[in-house]
Amino acid sequence: MLWSKVLLVYDGSENSLRAVEYVAKVLGRNEGLKVTIFGVHEKIPRHDLQGTSPVVDKLQRQISAMRQETERGQARLKESKILLAKGGIPEQSIDVKYGERKQSLVKDIITEAQNGGYGTIVVGKGESKGLMSGGNIGKDLVAAVKDQAVCVV
Repeated sequence: MLWSKVLLVYDGSENSLRAVEYVAKVLGRNEGLKVTIFGVHEKIPRHDLQGTSPVVDKLQRQISAMRQETERGQARLKESKILLAKGGIPEQSIDVKYGERKQSLVKDIITEAQNGGYGTIVVGKGESKGLMSGGNIGKDLVAAVKDQAVCVV
């Protein structure tokens, strides 16, 4: 069944939170349901610059901010797992995948969906403003996905 293995795209936005609630309420009671909460973060650059200068200091602040945002993203994904469990999905049936963006956001989601054998992709509607800022992910997925159902909440 298409809904037995779900890839839930979560970016920390209000719309993706609604998608979490939707999965819990509508699909949560289906026996054998497996949900993977999926999120990506921007690549954090490495630097080996020594000393201090305005440029080096600015770069270090930017990298520090990116690391903090990545940590907040991980925390938000874990919170969404708790919400799914409270909604009736057994905790052992919920997985979390959070990694560095490799391609475009839509391509990363499609690659994960295909490689993981997911039947359904659930995503919040509208412009993505959270962990995965970069456009209307739902609209782009509907246009690009061929072998999975896409549920835009």
